Amino acid sequence: MDSQFFTENEELLLHIINYFEDTWIGRVDRRMRRRSAIYPKNILNLYSTQNLPRTNNAVEGWHNSFSSLLNVLCPNIWKVIEALKKENDFNKVKIEQYIAGHLPPQKKIYKDIPKRIQTIISEYGNRPVLDYVQGIVHNFQLQLKI
Repeated sequence: MDSQFFTENEELLLHIINYFEDTWIGRVDRRMRRRSAIYPKNILNLYSTQNLPRTNNAVEGWHNSFSSLLNVLCPNIWKVIEALKKENDFNKVKIEQYIAGHLPPQKKIYKDIPKRIQTIISEYGNRPVLDYVQGIVHNFQLQLKI
C-alpha cells in the first residue's frame, strides 16, 4: 500500500490502531511505560503456556458428524435424543481408547506446524524480530476464494 492510502484514511486508521493498542497491546503512558491491555498477553498466545488448537475445525467436524447422524434437516425431539445417545456411546468408546494411549488421527501437516512454531518461539531472542515474524507467518496458509 502506498502512503497516499494512509494519508487519505488516517483518521480511520488511527481509530483502529488505538483500539488494538488499548485492547490487545497496552498504551504507552507519559513515563514511557506500557500500561496493561484489557486482555493479558498470556491468554492470547496459544503457544506460550498451553498447547491449544488454533482453529475451531474440531467443533465444525463434530457438527458435521452429528448432522449426518441425524440424517434429516428438521429432526423431531425423539430423533435428536436417539442421536445424542449414539453420540454418547461413541464418546465413551473414544475416551477408553484415549485412556489406553491411542491418540486421535491427525494429518501430518497439522502435526508438524505446532512443532515448527514451537521451535521458532524457542529461538525468539536469538533472531531479529522480522525473521521471527516471518518464520511464524510461513507456517500459516491463506486460502483465498475467488
